[in-house]
Amino acid sequence: MLVTSDKSKEMTVEERRNRRFSEEFRRKQVSLIENKLTTMKEVSIKYEVKQESVKGWLKKFGIMNYSNHILISSPEEVNRIRDQDKEIKAIKQIVAEVHIRNVYLESVLSVIKKEYGSDWEKKMSL
Repeated sequence: MLVTSDKSKEMTVEERRNRRFSEEFRRKQVSLIENKLTTMKEVSIKYEVKQESVKGWLKKFGIMNYSNHILISSPEEVNRIRDQDKEIKAIKQIVAEVHIRNVYLESVLSVIKKEYGSDWEKKMSL
């Protein structure tokens, strides 16, 4: 099976598997990613390398912290994290509902102002 990213150069899966990138090359790619000149995905596609490998380069040679793993050491922590996830989901739902209500009330207020004028509060209290 042939894998190609450039029509002029074809590379077999075996060739791709057996190649090695120099430390200098990997450091350069990490620098480009960290300086926002390219992305991990672009490097992965351009050089036909798995994104997991590029992540490894970032962790090894990068100056930023790329660890996004949560270390769990007890079953209670699993439950706590699960409860926090549920709470976050519930809070997001409440925020969405409040936002929808605010949009609705602002549109009602806009209609009232058009119907009764900008001093509608005085007219309504009479």
